[in-house]
Amino acid sequence: MAMASFLPLLWLSWFLFAHFFCLVVIAERSTYIVHLDKSLMPKVFATHHLWHSSTIESIKIPTPALLNSYHPVPKLLYSYDNVLHGFSAVLSKDELEALKIGLLKLTQHTPPTSGFGQDVIIGVLDSGVWPESASFRDDGMPEIPKKWKGICWSGMEFNTSLCNKKLIGANYFNKGLLASNPEVNISMKRFLSEIAGYQPVKHAYFEVIVEI
Repeated sequence: MAMASFLPLLWLSWFLFAHFFCLVVIAERSTYIVHLDKSLMPKVFATHHLWHSSTIESIKIPTPALLNSYHPVPKLLYSYDNVLHGFSAVLSKDELEALKIGLLKLTQHTPPTSGFGQDVIIGVLDSGVWPESASFRDDGMPEIPKKWKGICWSGMEFNTSLCNKKLIGANYFNKGLLASNPEVNISMKRFLSEIAGYQPVKHAYFEVIVEI
């Protein structure tokens, strides 16, 4: 009788332990950006994405069947093949160690000072832009980079003369929408695009939080 009354408590203890174990495992996982040497990609893979997916599959750590539902597996988030070659993934420390062979670089954070601030073209996908803003004046801006292949597309109340050496291009993609006007309400993204390509503007402010 005593044993029968003890069984529910035993099952509850096991459930709490398994739940706690699950939380601990999840807490130890982080998102990483993994840089790979593209020249090392085996010819058996038709695309870099297949290589990255196979790499993730190869580092899955075997777990007891009882814990399969609690044990997260490494997860591929994105594959990169332009500015850098590699991928981002959610990994545990053990999986991270398994990946280190053949890696060029491994980081959790963007380097604070990359040294690539010159001749950078900033692209923003947003609901519109306000070209009349003083922040888009091109006083003191260098010439448009020769690598720029974009266009300044004219639209409703927006003509190509509004583009300059700072606002070097504008286009709209409005399939399925009625509006075709790139000049709409001010937004946070537009504000960021202004200050990202830095140009000091007197008495500029945003929601009275910052004033220059």
